[in-house]
Amino acid sequence: MQAALSCAARDSSVLYIDTEGTFRPERMDAIARAKGLDGRELLRKVYRMRAADASSQIEASKLVHTKAELAGCRMIVVDTVTKNFSVEYPGSKNLTRRQGLLSVYLSGLARDAFLMGRAVLLTNRVTSFRTPAGSREAHIGGETLSQMVHRSIHLTREGGGRGGGRILASLTGWGGGLVAEGVISERGFS
Repeated sequence: MQAALSCAARDSSVLYIDTEGTFRPERMDAIARAKGLDGRELLRKVYRMRAADASSQIEASKLVHTKAELAGCRMIVVDTVTKNFSVEYPGSKNLTRRQGLLSVYLSGLARDAFLMGRAVLLTNRVTSFRTPAGSREAHIGGETLSQMVHRSIHLTREGGGRGGGRILASLTGWGGGLVAEGVISERGFS
């Protein structure tokens, strides 16, 4: 949300594709107000599209070329990029179809970003599983997703449970390592 607000504060429109149904305009408004910005004005520049299935998610990404409200769109946010593909094409029997469709979708986003000079921000989930060597995490989408992502931020909550505790952010694609730590407050992540 903060990235979308930052883009809108620079007078650019943003397409926010919400696959989880978790977009909360009141939260975006609260973060903007806490930073001394006009949340209502910024929200007018953030075009939210609810995508409840993979086909509507794919079509939503094309709105930047057809909606007048998105003229000059500088950012597309997809929250959460793999959700619809995982729900519609579950399990190993659908792996080829799921990963193929995801690859085509990500290629289209990458092409659009390159040709239009647009930022694309994807959120995703990770899953934990046990191996003989111990527990490890893997991002959902596997190699199909990792091949299309240039920079990755992994957020980890340390203590405090839901809504509390410290947040640790580590980056890949920039040399890795812990780069930031903070808390989520009314001002967003700081």
